[in-house]
Amino acid sequence: MVAKTRETHFKVKEIKKDEEGNPIPDEEGGPGAIGLLPDIMSDAKQWQWAGVAFGEEVLMLLQKSLKAHIAKTGASQCRLWGKIRGTQQDYFIAEGQLADGGEAEGGEEGGAADADPTVEPRGSGVNKFVYWAINNPMGEWT
Repeated sequence: MVAKTRETHFKVKEIKKDEEGNPIPDEEGGPGAIGLLPDIMSDAKQWQWAGVAFGEEVLMLLQKSLKAHIAKTGASQCRLWGKIRGTQQDYFIAEGQLADGGEAEGGEEGGAADADPTVEPRGSGVNKFVYWAINNPMGEWT
């Protein structure tokens, strides 16, 4: 059961090529560069010097999960912000920026900032970053 859920992070998408060997974009616009994502595995070596460790398996799954999340959301950059220990569950937190400020929760650009001029628009000022949380590296970021 666990292996089946992990399998989704390791599927390699087939890239179609033309006669000259150049990649052909599909409906999703791929293949293309995804947003900036630091290498969590190499960063973990520095964290270990400071006494912070998540385990190699968890780090690998987080790296794959964040890569899939960036491709899904179109974030221009993303990084593992940290881990918050809770009484019921622990949460991994990712910090990122959505390209062009991103889309608001209601599906409209700018969202609440359009209604209230005192609120800074998403993607600028204090709303520059977006945060996602997950309690299982194999789950969906929210």
